[in-house]
Amino acid sequence: MIPVSVKIALTLGAVVGAGVAVLHNKEMLFEIMERKLSQGAAYCESQAKRYSTKKDSQLYAEDSDNSDCEPVTPNETDIESDMIDELD
Repeated sequence: MIPVSVKIALTLGAVVGAGVAVLHNKEMLFEIMERKLSQGAAYCESQAKRYSTKKDSQLYAEDSDNSDCEPVTPNETDIESDMIDELD
C-alpha cells in the first residue's frame, strides 16, 4: 500500500509540472487554440452555407414555374428527413 504522503507529493509534482509546462509554452498553446478555433469556425460557416443553400433550393423548387415566387414552407416530414440526413 502506498502512503498518502507519497500520493500527495506525486499529485502536487504533477500539477506544478503541468503548470510550468503551460506557462512556458503559452504562446504555442495560444497559436494551436487559435488555429483549431478558426478551423471550427470555417467548418460551421461551410455547414451553414450548405444547409441554407439546400433549404433555399427546396423552398423555391416547387415555385419555379409560378410568377409569384413565394417560398413554400416545408412540412414536418421534410424537416425530419433533413435532420436524419444531417446526422448521417
